[in-house]
Amino acid sequence: MKRTKYIFILLFLSVFFAGCSRKKQEYISITDFKLNTVVYVALYEPQKEYLLDECMKLCDRYERIFSRTLPESELYRLNETKEMDVSDELLELIQMGIDYGEKTDGIFDITIAPLAALWNFTGDEHQVPAQEALDKALQTVDYQNVVVDGSHVTLKNHASIDLGALAKGYIADRMKEYLISEGVESAIINLGGNVLCIGRKPDGAAFQVAIQRPFSDRSDVLETTEVIDQTVVSSGIYERGFEADGIWYHHILNPFTGQPNTTDLTGVTIQCDRSVDGDALSTISMSLGSGRAEKFLSRYPGVQAWLVQKNGEVIKLN
Repeated sequence: MKRTKYIFILLFLSVFFAGCSRKKQEYISITDFKLNTVVYVALYEPQKEYLLDECMKLCDRYERIFSRTLPESELYRLNETKEMDVSDELLELIQMGIDYGEKTDGIFDITIAPLAALWNFTGDEHQVPAQEALDKALQTVDYQNVVVDGSHVTLKNHASIDLGALAKGYIADRMKEYLISEGVESAIINLGGNVLCIGRKPDGAAFQVAIQRPFSDRSDVLETTEVIDQTVVSSGIYERGFEADGIWYHHILNPFTGQPNTTDLTGVTIQCDRSVDGDALSTISMSLGSGRAEKFLSRYPGVQAWLVQKNGEVIKLN
């Protein structure tokens, strides 16, 4: 049993393009499976179809930098060698991860790779790891084991990095930068539920992004939010996981226990300026639970959030 964000993408597109067809606004789009998710890009530049291919090439390029499992990736080499000079992109994302680790006292931890490997949520065969294996992996999990000196990164105490909680947002932001540099003023980028809007629609209206209710049919919309040159990122226990012996195990892991986090939340949606921040803040909020998340998010003015509790109630923060 496996749930993904794909139903969110379908829901979102139905909302987005319903308004476009009435205005007969021409757009071009591309869909592909990359970064272990569905990647979708649409832009109102019919004469610039080459930009769609370039966006997909950017996904491939960044996967060769940030992938934990791709043997030819830069991060894979770092995890193997434990010490090397890294590219500016990898360095930037690692430093973001360390920064969020410091801000959350380790609730957000990029050295969670050994635990993620044991749980194997992205694979086809799932089983609950033995506690002995989790305990061994936990001995290496601590973001403070990542030491940065200029462009040189050292992983102490056999640590390994997983940037999955940041990479999609970072890549979406870079795709946006590229499209803007090519003169695009109106577009949509969707990386497996990381929805990023460039500008407004050509008619001046805001984009409409639907937020799906966790564990519900795609037609069950929690709320539709207006988006102008911002991103909407959702995270939740319904996104990726598996069921074993009647228990649902999800991918948002606790770096102190090795087990999936248990809070009062089933889903969090963040609306903000940068998709990479939306990635981090949604994951952190899911890990903290509603009370602590509300306090944590108060540090970030301008960020909107929807915290969906297990009892069905929604806490909306502006």
